[in-house]
Amino acid sequence: MWFMLTALAPRLLTSAQVINILHFEDAYANPVLPRRYEEIPFGHPPSIPTRFLIEEVDFCTEERNPRLRTIGFVLSTISAVGKRATTRRTWANSDISRKYGFRMAVVFIVGRAKNKREEQILEKESVRYHDMVQVDFEDHYDLLTYKTLAGLVWVHRHCSHVPWTFKADDDILIDDFLFVEKIKEIQVLGVEHKFYCALHPNRPVFREGGLGVLPEEFPEDYYPPYCSGSMWFMLTALAPRLLTSAQVINILHIEDAYVTGLLARQAGIGHTPHVFSIFWKLYSEFHKEDFGKILVWVLLNEKSRDEWPALIPYHLNKKKI
Repeated sequence: MWFMLTALAPRLLTSAQVINILHFEDAYANPVLPRRYEEIPFGHPPSIPTRFLIEEVDFCTEERNPRLRTIGFVLSTISAVGKRATTRRTWANSDISRKYGFRMAVVFIVGRAKNKREEQILEKESVRYHDMVQVDFEDHYDLLTYKTLAGLVWVHRHCSHVPWTFKADDDILIDDFLFVEKIKEIQVLGVEHKFYCALHPNRPVFREGGLGVLPEEFPEDYYPPYCSGSMWFMLTALAPRLLTSAQVINILHIEDAYVTGLLARQAGIGHTPHVFSIFWKLYSEFHKEDFGKILVWVLLNEKSRDEWPALIPYHLNKKKI
């Protein structure tokens, strides 16, 4: 037991080491990354994804997206064309963002194409929207941890001047108006260097099934507090602290528990769930009585995606009262 605890002891890295890792542009900079679950190096920290096949390096510049206040990265797969279309049409619509002053922009993080059809999908969307960021490993559910780390690298590298960062899944709707309203409230109350999210405070570690984690991977019986993976947000300045922690904390394929739990604990980043009365909700239909209360709507019904625009007049009318 003493040996196991010693092996898990953190090895602190200096800020200079973090900079070297995140900005090393040598042709061999990108480490060999696992392509599937069986190749994940359990018992070791992950290799930080630092090379992108499509990077959109100027996405957060004043020329592309002036006066940005919030940058989001959405985990997606190349084949999820419909989900991205919904996201662009609703809460991530740049025209709505500019019109109502959200000052928000979103990129989609996707993996390598599996076939010619996916190559064509990616090329078409990338040329048309310029919001696709492609990592240098395959799309796979068990590699979501690497995809989130890649998102943090991308944000730190290209959008570090943007105050707020959020991560989201591609099967949700976000109430942009409520999001902006709450960020303003947070700024008035005093910004905390924490995750803002729906919190899982004391989740047990499963040892079997798809979410199973072996004792050799993580010996504790309970995860530290962590965020629901559907959506969380934080100050962008916290990204390098998480990436520093990832260099000394052994990898888990449970992405939300690893990034917002284990890495957050190592980095000294807490969680603040009380800003929202209801952070997220599974739904099959939009109910107007829930407007202004729920930030994240997790989609259960394809048809309900078309109901998002009803949020706009609700918030505009609320402002007039």
